[in-house]
Amino acid sequence: MSDKSNSWKETINADGLLSQSKSPRTRRQKTILYSIPLLALSILLAIIYLEGVPGQARMDYTLNISIQISVLDPTSATGASVTTVIPRNVGIAGGIWKSDQYDGYGLDGKYPVFAQAPAGWNNTWQYYLIHVRSRVAWNYTLLDFFNVWGWPLGQNNTLGYTVPRPDAQSNLYGQDWFWDMCFRPAGGTFRDTTRVAPDHWGSQPLDRDILIILIYSNYGCSPA
Repeated sequence: MSDKSNSWKETINADGLLSQSKSPRTRRQKTILYSIPLLALSILLAIIYLEGVPGQARMDYTLNISIQISVLDPTSATGASVTTVIPRNVGIAGGIWKSDQYDGYGLDGKYPVFAQAPAGWNNTWQYYLIHVRSRVAWNYTLLDFFNVWGWPLGQNNTLGYTVPRPDAQSNLYGQDWFWDMCFRPAGGTFRDTTRVAPDHWGSQPLDRDILIILIYSNYGCSPA
């Protein structure tokens, strides 16, 4: 009578010799044992994909930002002149760094979204660069940049310039001044500029080579 609880079976091979064969249970155990290293390798590759490799950038590109403030100027033919707000040293060690949300994603002492001057830049230029350099792939937004800058972003208050303006600033800004935000795609022209709805300002993606325009004035930024 055979013992069914035995995990080994004795059989007669072609040469008439006794041989032992493993049960299906033993084969399953061996399969599981071989699968563990493959599973561990898959997890490791997933971590590398999500978290990135230390010292290496998964994202590295720039985009343009122009922030303009219209100021009442009786000496100007239009009655106002425009000043440009430059986000110097934002997200750079030793500079302005007001958020630590993505500290671990940056490289070389910088936040993963930081300000950078264009090549050859001087203070007559009306735009600056936002540099996205991150060791992980992430959907960074304009609000992420403003958070590390430490200023509000919104239709009624951007950079501390409010709508309506305070009475104490009536000599600087008109009562009808408002914030407007526009977007121009990479390679686009003035005609490609479109207005961004206020509830989408913070979620505006920081995509490669685009232009983001923010204007505090009585005329806005869209050609439409």
